[in-house]
Amino acid sequence: MKLLNVLYELRYSGAETMLESAGSFFTDKGIELSVLATGPNLGPFAGNLRRKGYKLAHIVLALRMKNIYLMMRFYFKEKFDAVHIYVEKGSFLHILFARISNPHCVIVRSYVDVYLLNGHKRWRRIIERFMARTILNIVSISIGPSVYECEKERFKNPTEILLDWIDTDFYRPPNLEEKIEIRKKIGLDEKSFVISTVGTCNPKKNHIAILNAVNRLKDKNPDLILLHRGTGPDTEFEIQNAEELSLKDRVHFVGYIENIRDVYWASDIFVLTSLYEGLGNVTMEAMSCGLPVVLYDVEGTRDLNFEKMNKGGFWVKPNDVELDVPIHLLANDQNMRKKKSVEARTVAEERFDLTQPLSWLVSKYKRFT
Repeated sequence: MKLLNVLYELRYSGAETMLESAGSFFTDKGIELSVLATGPNLGPFAGNLRRKGYKLAHIVLALRMKNIYLMMRFYFKEKFDAVHIYVEKGSFLHILFARISNPHCVIVRSYVDVYLLNGHKRWRRIIERFMARTILNIVSISIGPSVYECEKERFKNPTEILLDWIDTDFYRPPNLEEKIEIRKKIGLDEKSFVISTVGTCNPKKNHIAILNAVNRLKDKNPDLILLHRGTGPDTEFEIQNAEELSLKDRVHFVGYIENIRDVYWASDIFVLTSLYEGLGNVTMEAMSCGLPVVLYDVEGTRDLNFEKMNKGGFWVKPNDVELDVPIHLLANDQNMRKKKSVEARTVAEERFDLTQPLSWLVSKYKRFT
């Protein structure tokens, strides 16, 4: 069978990394894999997916006759057996193209974020979701409880919950030699206490809160280093902010390191200050690598606080001052750090392993074959 995955620009983010980890599983099931990128550029993650056996296509989705024609021709030529849509922008058009080109196609729509839309944009999404679900017969999936509640309450859209997955064999804790080697590679001292964060530099990710926490804690924790992986519209602003706080020697901006696991392996804890998330795949990866986490207790990331037991880390109020206590505790209490590390890895193995969710998806994809 032929499966198409529809994304925007292929970058290091949740959907792309999930598809990368799922490639071998799908091909072993006899599924022919394709990805359609619909953003302005194909994206830097394209090579990762190509190496996993995905055929790549790039057609910019725009309301121009040429673009619409190219998109329709693509769907009618390929006649996919299953189409899985991960994008919000233009999702209804993809559903229409998939359904018209193959009436028996299985169409799956994953809602991957908390979409905070209002006014006419919200009502348009309500109508589109209703038509897609009731007339065009799609399978609707939310990636976590926060997204599920948002879809249900804001868009009147009932969905099924399927948690994101990661490759827990790849994202594993390093041994001491591996940790030392990666630190040398990145340029970090072996004795430093390294906190890391991963994500696009934008207001939603709120990296300034972490920079402020490092500034407040630097005198109490002389070995404290922040490893910052990511780029985006606010990159220069964040670099300038770090310089103004005299953190030039405390913050390592490493941009877009291709092997994200190196960042986790070089770190002692992981911090995420997003103001909201769909779920937070980078947190799942960090926990799978045995990193204690310090997270804002907001939509999406709070979904990872299973049973509200703070297993694997700490969830704090969305205020940057709240970060200080758990970071300082983990920096100075080695037993606590080891305990949270074991908990984080256990949670990852029990909750995020890819076998169960991928088996469920394959059963959906093949329901008409």
